[in-house]
Amino acid sequence: MKYESNLNRVISVIQKKLSVESINELTKEIATNLYNSSVDRIFNKGLNVKGTKIGKYKKSTKLIRQRKGLQTAFVDLTFTGLFKRYYKLRKLGFKGYTIGFPANNLYGEYITVWNEKRFKCKIFGITKEDNKMVDDLIKKFIIKVNKK
Repeated sequence: MKYESNLNRVISVIQKKLSVESINELTKEIATNLYNSSVDRIFNKGLNVKGTKIGKYKKSTKLIRQRKGLQTAFVDLTFTGLFKRYYKLRKLGFKGYTIGFPANNLYGEYITVWNEKRFKCKIFGITKEDNKMVDDLIKKFIIKVNKK
């Protein structure tokens, strides 16, 4: 008995449905959601990748931050605002998107490594909730593509 498959036809149909534009749209949506999630988690809520507080400020740091009018309830990696301003969602031409600091910005990389060592936790990265969000976006995308 000879085995026959419609795999080539299935692949052809999938390729027609998955245009470069639709893949780019999905990639942008995922990257945008991951960026927004990380900004909110790190800079607004002071949470690390595991969803727990990044850390606590020492008394001396609290005093300095209070004089500047900054919150002191939790570590939010803000002081001058420069670190947060450098942290961006960037388009990489045809290669998709990246989240983080520009390649030529050693400040962002240095501060990230220093803070993760200082507070003994991973701060930048994808959370379990982020992974679920990505899965949901991909499932939604597959359903949308299959309706075409």
